[in-house]
Amino acid sequence: MISIGTPGIFDWRLSSDWIPWSAVRKLVIMPDGMYGWFGYGRYLSVEIDPVFKKTFRLTPFSRAFLLASFLFQFGIVPINPNGTEGTIEEMTQALDRYFPQWRKWQDG
Repeated sequence: MISIGTPGIFDWRLSSDWIPWSAVRKLVIMPDGMYGWFGYGRYLSVEIDPVFKKTFRLTPFSRAFLLASFLFQFGIVPINPNGTEGTIEEMTQALDRYFPQWRKWQDG
């Protein structure tokens, strides 16, 4: 389950913790084919604050996966709708509602 709402972004596959909006430094949609090991299709690339990163409790699987990909070292958390009932389009609609400033990074 992926949830985007008032508290931030939540993906149960990554953590039992929400990523609060205050911890988001950058958020963009990556195109098809980028970093294909996250599955097929577009996904959210979320850059998180280094201070928050130290307290963000990853699941054991996601910790191993993200460490192997080296992205988490740079504070990047990929959130892919593959395997959920949602779509990237629904995720962008929720982002527009709860965190509209994400467009400055996407459109800029």
